[in-house]
Amino acid sequence: MNSNIHPIYGAFEYNVWKPLYFHKTNKKTKKCEFGKHPNYEILFIDNKEKPFTIRNIKRNSIIKSHYGYYTLAKDGINITYSETHIAVASAFPHITPKETIDHINDDPTDNHITNLMWMERSENSKKGQKKAVKNSNANGGRRGKYVTMRKPDLTDKTNRDKSIPI
Repeated sequence: MNSNIHPIYGAFEYNVWKPLYFHKTNKKTKKCEFGKHPNYEILFIDNKEKPFTIRNIKRNSIIKSHYGYYTLAKDGINITYSETHIAVASAFPHITPKETIDHINDDPTDNHITNLMWMERSENSKKGQKKAVKNSNANGGRRGKYVTMRKPDLTDKTNRDKSIPI
């Protein structure tokens, strides 16, 4: 047994088969589906290229992901789940899931469990916008002009002069 510490959620274990938890948010209804899957387990590995493995308990077979998603059978129906949502939900089932997953180090190819955290879609979007502005300004801005993100004044959202730089 090998324990490790997540920078936000705390301790988790490597190299131990754990129950698999799933999470899915319906984009239209915003309805969240979260629970323990009775037919599958997950093993976290300290490896960036393949940070976790999922197996079917009954068949004792390894399940492969397809383009970042796993298709798991539940009550006779195949349901597709994001591998990052499965990983965070399974490593930290006591944490209430949010709508999406954020890569803490901004590397979307690094699905190591210590690099993933729950985040609301709006928070993740703002983080992406700030990163894009920073990259744009580092490269000379747009058409030679630097970009500034601004938060509108709540009393007068249409007046740019009253907005606050972020």
